[in-house]
Amino acid sequence: MAALLGWYTFRGRPVGADTAVPANAEWLEVKRGDFPIAVREDGELKPVKVTTIGFTFWGKIAWMVAEGTRVKKGERLIALETEALEEETKQIQDDLSVGEKNLADKEQTRDLEHKRLETELLAEQDRLDLAVLKAKQVLDRPDALDKEEASNTRKGAEARVAAAQADYEALLPLIDQGFATRADGEAKEVALKLAQNELERAKMKAGKLLAGAMEEDRRKAVLDRGTAEAAFQMKGIDNEKALRDLGFQVRQAGHNVDKLKERLKDRQDKLNGSTRLAPHDGIVVYRVIGWRSQKKAAIGDDVGPWAQPLDL
Repeated sequence: MAALLGWYTFRGRPVGADTAVPANAEWLEVKRGDFPIAVREDGELKPVKVTTIGFTFWGKIAWMVAEGTRVKKGERLIALETEALEEETKQIQDDLSVGEKNLADKEQTRDLEHKRLETELLAEQDRLDLAVLKAKQVLDRPDALDKEEASNTRKGAEARVAAAQADYEALLPLIDQGFATRADGEAKEVALKLAQNELERAKMKAGKLLAGAMEEDRRKAVLDRGTAEAAFQMKGIDNEKALRDLGFQVRQAGHNVDKLKERLKDRQDKLNGSTRLAPHDGIVVYRVIGWRSQKKAAIGDDVGPWAQPLDL
């Protein structure tokens, strides 16, 4: 406030400007100036620009900078208790190590079983191929080889009979003329009979070859082939089921590891976010966090998404 005062004074006694001036009066110079006015009120300052400092998860306040403190960007403002969170993080890390080992074991078991089952299936395939080949050989008789063998067997026996017959007939005149004994003739006759017997056996063998497999052998070949086919199909089904079960176990172990990794990341993020730093220069103001009161945040209080402790 500025004012121009036109007052004269006697030593300590004020007078009006239009008052007669006594002879012994003292003149004082008056200057324009401000009058300070002090106003005292109870209350709180309300900042024009406010940055709320809080947490996206719930926790208990372990430390806070004093209210009213002027802080610089990057200075620590508030920290939450982390002992329980650190213990939980350590437990999850241990569980994750066990889970990863279990996953590796399941994968190794699956791979080894896959190779073993493949080997067993190949063995069943070989047995099936052999059964099919045998059945074909039995059911396709007589084939070209059988016919050739039958013909060669019969012709050979017939040639031996002809030779024995010729030897015997050539010896008879010699016996009559005394150039050979009757014993020689009997020997040739026996040889001829043996050759004739071999011819009969050769004819029977050739007939059997040309007749093909017996009905019993045919049925057995068909049965063996069907059994091998069924065994191969069953082995394939069993292998598929076993590999499916092993794959499910591996996926379960993998899902467990993924969940543990997610939990571990969440706890590590919370640990990293349990201390808040000043995002800019400012003055710390505690916020009211009471639901039904005007209680401000204090050490030991629970704070979180709906109870932010500080303004900057």
